[in-house]
Amino acid sequence: MEYEVTHLDEGQMLRLSAKPGITGLWLIAGPSSFERMIAIDLDYVHRQSFGLDLMIMWQTVIRAFTHDRAY
Repeated sequence: MEYEVTHLDEGQMLRLSAKPGITGLWLIAGPSSFERMIAIDLDYVHRQSFGLDLMIMWQTVIRAFTHDRAY
C-alpha cells in the first residue's frame, strides 16, 4: 500500500524485491505488528529458497484446516 511504503526506510524497502504471493512467512507466523511483519518479510528475502517456500505452503495448508486459522 502506498501509505505503508512511505513509512519504510531504505533497508525495509528491500522487502519489496520479493514477488508477492498467495501466502507468506509472516502470515503463518501469527499475529504481529507492522514492524514485525516487515522484519519477517526481510528475513524471507534473505533466506528465500525452494525449501522455505515448501515449508510456507505446507504450514498454510495446515493452518487452513486447523483452529490456528482464527487469527
